[in-house]
Amino acid sequence: MSSLNVDTINEKTTNNGVTINSNINILTGNKLIATDSGSIVAPKIPIQINYIRSSSGVQLSTGTSGVYIPSSEVQITALRANSDFIYHCAIPSEHDNTSATNAFAQLYRQINGGGFSYVDNCTTNLQAPGMNGTMLHSLTFMDYNYGTINAGDVIDYKVMASVNVAATSLYHFNQPNLGGQPSNESGNFSHGWVMEIAQ
Repeated sequence: MSSLNVDTINEKTTNNGVTINSNINILTGNKLIATDSGSIVAPKIPIQINYIRSSSGVQLSTGTSGVYIPSSEVQITALRANSDFIYHCAIPSEHDNTSATNAFAQLYRQINGGGFSYVDNCTTNLQAPGMNGTMLHSLTFMDYNYGTINAGDVIDYKVMASVNVAATSLYHFNQPNLGGQPSNESGNFSHGWVMEIAQ
């Protein structure tokens, strides 16, 4: 086996990159390290992830018109064109209605500040217990953009919640200071992420 000892490999022709026609074998104990997110790209692998952690609260009591859940909001700047995105958020709430309830969550997206619109095929159910109390809504959506995303686009996501009945305080997302709340934390938090997948 031959060895080539160098500190830096630069491309010879501008913007052509460096072509490698065989495997690169990394010996045990060594690592391939990239300094930027998205530096190592292959189809169908995650190239960046942005996190959600928020205690912002909102009540849903307006029936089918719905409300945006502020603690579901996240922003990501696309590293590559035509990427897909996977969105996940776990959102706690307290429920004050014992009537039969059909509740829904939908993912909305905004590109470069152009206004929010519904992401196709991104509707699911919210948990709706038959008694007052707390619950956790675990939401996962897949945004297959089909060529509508360009590298550098700033993308905002958020969730809209709606129900099929109109009543007072059906849901209070991230409601703080509930009965029996742990003494070391008065708030409740949504946690999640959005992940960019290279194509």
